[in-house]
Amino acid sequence: MSITIHFGGQLESLKDLDALLSFTTYYAEEHDWSFSALKEDSQTQLQPWEKGISLQANPEIEPLHIYFDDCLTLSTFCKTQFGGVEAHLEIIAFLHAIEDFFQDFWVEDEGDYWKTNDQLLLKSKIDFVAQILDDIDKSIKEQKDENKWKYN
Repeated sequence: MSITIHFGGQLESLKDLDALLSFTTYYAEEHDWSFSALKEDSQTQLQPWEKGISLQANPEIEPLHIYFDDCLTLSTFCKTQFGGVEAHLEIIAFLHAIEDFFQDFWVEDEGDYWKTNDQLLLKSKIDFVAQILDDIDKSIKEQKDENKWKYN
């Protein structure tokens, strides 16, 4: 359980894929994000559409995996809960930066920032989930302390 941004879309051509990956690499470099591109080596030969990149915008959140299927469709997600509001905003800014590469692009933001641009709403949702996670952790610790937790 955590605040997650689900997103994806459809590219029109391999040319769009190359342009998107080139832009994504540039974006990562400009924002000091670590990244690794999927590349061929002596043991792996990739199909033309088997290109992609993984981005690490913030060490507290999951990496973004930008990989496409053979129809040039992307469908992925990034959990931002533990990076807080700022990390969530960074990912949303990146998604806005890449959306024009797609002929069909969608975002389902559990923090509702994509649709509302409301940072207070996003913060309240992140805080709410954090409280639930803290309550669960506290309950587990109490159960362990009382020797009632069977999963030690």
